[in-house]
Amino acid sequence: MLNSGGAAWSGEELGLLGSNFWTMHAVNPHDSGATLSSRVLAYLNFDMVGRMQDSVSIYGVGSSSIWPREIEAANVSIGLAIQPHQESSLPTDATSFYNQQIPTLAAFTGAHTDYHTPTDTSEKLDYEGLRDIALLMSRISTSL
Repeated sequence: MLNSGGAAWSGEELGLLGSNFWTMHAVNPHDSGATLSSRVLAYLNFDMVGRMQDSVSIYGVGSSSIWPREIEAANVSIGLAIQPHQESSLPTDATSFYNQQIPTLAAFTGAHTDYHTPTDTSEKLDYEGLRDIALLMSRISTSL
């Protein structure tokens, strides 16, 4: 049986501090056969996904040959407009995993002028878009 789990950290904007620490220390040093890539199947990242306009960008597609078909299969009944990007080394926590040979996907709906300001309020979020992105990534995760 496959064990699944999650993790959380902070410090991304200070230099990927939390994700770098986690990826460097997640494997028990006393387990000589263990590697991070043997323990972590993939890393799915959500960064600024609340303001969908026309499409969601999915970065990291180049980190695994399975991503195009997984994305397509997961999206069949959702119908999201997806802009796939091969780039995998990004200014986000996904890079900590990519640097450890872990396949990554990072969903992103774009920067906006309210980012990190008090004007970034809940009524400006696209809740249907958020739901659809979460459903897409959930289906990909379940398939894995």
